[in-house]
Amino acid sequence: MNLTDFIRRHIPLTPDMLEDLLRVITREETPAHQVLVSPGQYCRKLFFIEEGLIREYYFSMSGKETTYRFNTEGAFVTVADSFLDNQPSRYSLETLEDSVLYSVTLADFEALLRKYPLFEKLQSLIQHQLLLEMKDRITALQFQTAKERYESLLEDQPSIFQRVSLGHIASYLGISQETLSRIRSKK
Repeated sequence: MNLTDFIRRHIPLTPDMLEDLLRVITREETPAHQVLVSPGQYCRKLFFIEEGLIREYYFSMSGKETTYRFNTEGAFVTVADSFLDNQPSRYSLETLEDSVLYSVTLADFEALLRKYPLFEKLQSLIQHQLLLEMKDRITALQFQTAKERYESLLEDQPSIFQRVSLGHIASYLGISQETLSRIRSKK
C-alpha cells in the first residue's frame, strides 16, 4: 500500500500538505536482512512499509534472540521508546525481504503536526496501531497457550507462514521449533 493512499484514506490531503509531506519523507529500497536499528543505537525514524516485511526482535539476558513482532505492508514501524524519548534501543529492526519503506524523522513529523494540525489524526492512528500491537502481544503471552498463539498468528497474519522462517515464528510464539512442528502436524 502506498503511503499517500493510506494517509488519504484517513485525512484529506491538500496540495500544500502533500507537497510538505513529500518533502520530509524518504523512500528507501532496502534489501532483505538489512538491520535498520540495532541495540544501543537510537531509532531516529518512523517507517511505513509499502512492500516487504520487518521483524522486531531483542536479545534476552541469556543472549537468546526473541522475535517481538512482524510488520508487513501498510504498517508503521519504529522502536517507540527510542524514537519518541531519545533512548538507546533495546530492540533490533530487520527487513526479512527486499522492502520499500518510507521514513520520516521525529523532528520533521513534529514540524508537519505544527503546520497542519490535521496530521494529528495520522499521529493518533499510528499511536493506536502501536498500542494495540503491544496490548495484543502482552495478552497473548500472558493468557494464551502456545497453540492458541499459533492459531491467532495464523488467523491475523497468514502470509507470515510463507514469508518467515519457522525459527523466527517459533521465537515469536515463545516455543521451540520442535513444539511448533508438533502443533503444525496436528492441524
